[in-house]
Parts: sequence; C-alpha cells; structure tokens
Amino acid sequence: MVQVSLQGISEPYLISENSQLRETFQIHSLREDDISLLSGHRSADAVASVYAGHQFGGYTPRLGDGRAALIGGLEDRDQRIWEVQLKGSGMTPFSRMGDGRAVLRSSVREYLMSENMAGLGIPTTRALAITGSDDVVIREARETAAMVTRVARSFLRFGHYQFFFHTNQHEELKALIDFTLEQYFPDCLNQAEPIAALFTEVVQRTARLIAAWQAQGWCHGVMNTDNFSILGDTIDYGPFGFMDRFDPAFICNHSDDYGRYAYDQQPKIGLWNLVQLGNCLTPWVAVETLQRAVDGYNDCYQRSYMALMAQKLGVAELAEDQRESLTIGWLELLGRGQMDYHFSFTGLTQAELHERKPDVRNHTLDLAGFDAWWQQYSDALKGTSATSRRQQMHSHNPYLVLRNWVAQEAIEAAEKKDFTLINALLPALQQPFQEYPELASYAQLPPDWSKSLAVSCSS
Repeated sequence: MVQVSLQGISEPYLISENSQLRETFQIHSLREDDISLLSGHRSADAVASVYAGHQFGGYTPRLGDGRAALIGGLEDRDQRIWEVQLKGSGMTPFSRMGDGRAVLRSSVREYLMSENMAGLGIPTTRALAITGSDDVVIREARETAAMVTRVARSFLRFGHYQFFFHTNQHEELKALIDFTLEQYFPDCLNQAEPIAALFTEVVQRTARLIAAWQAQGWCHGVMNTDNFSILGDTIDYGPFGFMDRFDPAFICNHSDDYGRYAYDQQPKIGLWNLVQLGNCLTPWVAVETLQRAVDGYNDCYQRSYMALMAQKLGVAELAEDQRESLTIGWLELLGRGQMDYHFSFTGLTQAELHERKPDVRNHTLDLAGFDAWWQQYSDALKGTSATSRRQQMHSHNPYLVLRNWVAQEAIEAAEKKDFTLINALLPALQQPFQEYPELASYAQLPPDWSKSLAVSCSS
C-alpha cells in the first residue's frame, strides 16, 4: 500500500445514491460534504495497492490500483467493516499510461451491474454512489468524468498474492496470508493445515461463483487473475454482458479477439486462475495437497450449476438424472432454436403444464424440438406441486436484468444529465425477481439496434 493524493473531479454533482446500501451502513443521507468526499476532494489518507496478474494468459509482474484508491471503511448493521474505494480518483504510482480517470459510461455500468448482481444473490462488490463532472476524459472519444464509490468486504485479489510470490517476497506473502486467514477465514485457523484449508475454501467459493454466473447467462469479460477476488466475489466490472440469444461461445468483450473469456470458457478459466493462486502457496503447502483442493473444483461447480438450473426450470424435486436430462435438453433447444436466454426462462415460468403450445414456443426456430422437450418436461412434473414449481422459478428467473442495451439507454440519458432512468432501474435491479409494470419495456426482447452494441476493456 502506498499513500496517494486524490485528484477530485471538478464541480461534482450527485448522479445517484444507493439508498439500500446507505441504510445498511446507517447513513441517513448524503450531504454536500459527503458528495465532496465521494468525488475525491476530502481524503488525506487514501492509499493504492500493488498487485500482479495473468492478463489474457500472459503474466504481468506489476499492476495495481491505477485509477482507484481506498479511502477508509464503513461498518454495517452486523458490525462488519467494508472497505470503501473511489474508482476514477486519478493517477497512482500503478497507473499504466493512463489518466486514472473513469468515464460516465463505465461508471454507470458498474454502479448498476454490481447492484443487479447483489439482487440476483451473486457475491459481489457493491456501489454506494456515483458522482459526475463535466471534466473531459479521452477514451475512444471525448467523454465526461465520473467516480464510483465502491464497497467490498475486501478488495484483495489473486494478483496480490502473485505479486509477492513472483518477486520472492515470501515473508511479506506469509504476512498477507496470515492476515487473510485472521480477517476473512478464521474458521480455517482451527484446521490442521490452515493455509491448505484457506485454499480449499477459495476453490469452492470460486466454483460456486462461476456456476452462478453461468446459470444467469452472464459473462465477466476480463477474467484475469488480478480481477479475481480472494473472497469469491464478483469484482471489476468492465466489458461484462448478459447473453441475449443463447450461444455457448458468446464473447462479451470486443477486445477478446480469441475468445479466451467466452461464456463456455468461464468455468475452465476459473480453474486455471486457481492453479495460479495455488502456485503461490507452495512454500507452505505440499503440491499434492493443493492438487486435491483443485481436483474438487469441477465437482463443486457441476453440483452448484445443476442445482441452480434445476431451480430455474422448477424441477428441483425430481431425481438427479431427470433434472440433468431436462437441463441439457433445454440448453440444446435454446441453442438450436436461437432463443433468448432470459426471455425463454421467463416464458417457461409463466407457462402452465397443461398447455399444449405455451407462448414461449413462439420464440423458437425448432418447433419439433420444443414440442418433444415440452412433452418430456410435462410428463416428468406430473404429480408434483405446481405451486412449488412456480415459486422455484419465480425466485430464480429474474424479471429484469441489466442487458447492455438497457445500460446504454441509461447512459445516453445520463449524458444529457437526465438520471431518471438510472434511479428507476436501481431498485428494480436490486430486487429483480419482482415484476415492475412501469419498466416492462426493459424486460422485453432486445431491440434490433442493440445488436450493434460492443463493449471493450475501456467499458
């Protein structure tokens, strides 16, 4: 950690505040002084940290907080301390040919998406507020500056451990591991090999995290080791994206030329990243022990993913082989029929089992395939509780998610200083399993113009 001087944005204004999170931290309201703080004008104790990481498979020995700074902590109602970080607060010693700024476009996307993930029940960093400015920032074009106030249980990444290991700073690495155990994994201290227990827990959390991403059809876009949280939280929202039409090879990041981080590659990349972390623990844990932990990844991932998919399909009460068969068949149908991932699950949730041709059938190109699967699905659920099925599906198939086109509309309005849509979307994304008639247009199939949208590492 090094102390840094924040570079506040000029004449800041509040774009949105997260009242749900504000209440969690028992903050009654954001005053003018708070806005000054959250736009980088009032913090003498800001720090940035150094880390390393594998970026698109290649090791970069020195990265770090290049446009973010830690400014303190907040205590929640359970007396847990969350770290508070400003993103877009200017250059640090770890900035790499950048200006340390964040633009409105990327800030709106992170602010809304991190809260949508929390609403979906997926572990994530959170966002307390977003402030804006008319300051000009150059990316692909001239844009305006913004700053997101991020909070997290911890911003520790795999890359922090890699930095100390690959620079042979083993004493410093051991101190970081000990801190991690004491602060975040105290139960592991009671195990015979605490560091091995820590790694096993990180493997399991990461597997469950990626299973949740896959079940909701979400891609991270930049699964570098420096973008992986030691706590198993989703961290660093850049070129993310929900799938529209189901495509296992979906690539959300326009910069990912070879599809390293495509949707169907995410589980493998999670495992690959864990191996890189495990390498950093070899001074204290036998390779065979680390390997056993890694070997448990695929089983944990598969169990977690299939359990989530069974609930999305409303078949959790069925035998395991039936659940798996119906899940695989449904995904194959979505692909062959070129069906929209989220809209198809919503349609299936609304369908009645006795219907011969439910409305969702109108959205597939493979009518015969749908009819065959629907018959198998209906037969399997005979004798089960229709109420239980509907409850499972309603609590696992969101009414609304932050598709890229929805985010784009919010961004374009914000660029005109109209923050109405951001503030209307926020509570709905935080509770995405409820219906919002006033936002029904954003829960529909994506418009044709959205097909031209592309997000990249600058997003």
